[in-house]
Amino acid sequence: MPLKNQYYKLPLDLGSICRQNEIPLLDIKASIAQNIHLIATTFMGESKYDPDFGCSVWEVDFDNASTNNELKENLKGSLTNAILDYEKRITDFEVSVEIRQSELRTLVQRIKKRIDISVEGKLAATNEKFSYYEYFFIGPLSYY
Repeated sequence: MPLKNQYYKLPLDLGSICRQNEIPLLDIKASIAQNIHLIATTFMGESKYDPDFGCSVWEVDFDNASTNNELKENLKGSLTNAILDYEKRITDFEVSVEIRQSELRTLVQRIKKRIDISVEGKLAATNEKFSYYEYFFIGPLSYY
């Protein structure tokens, strides 16, 4: 059982749990960041325990008809609502979403849509500043 204000790191190492080894713990900011990442990368209906958990990024993964501004507003609203519902440890937060074309240099050079997400707010328990930032690519969804 974690101590107060310590949280489990995901994914859980079930082998360590079965061997009764200690498993990695996080502080509250890292735990919130981990949860926001999970929200942002989970499609609606994926969780059989809560079909409302997730965000709409998966719905726009191959959307070429909408403008970047429409996609941005859709994602911003979806993330804001999901964080309001599933991350009560932050308050007074603002979600920012930017969408741009980005060149990926792998074996084959590709242009993909890059989604930059930032969340600025306060920890509910202490009023301390909280910042989160990540980016990923869509069409199909991939991480850096």
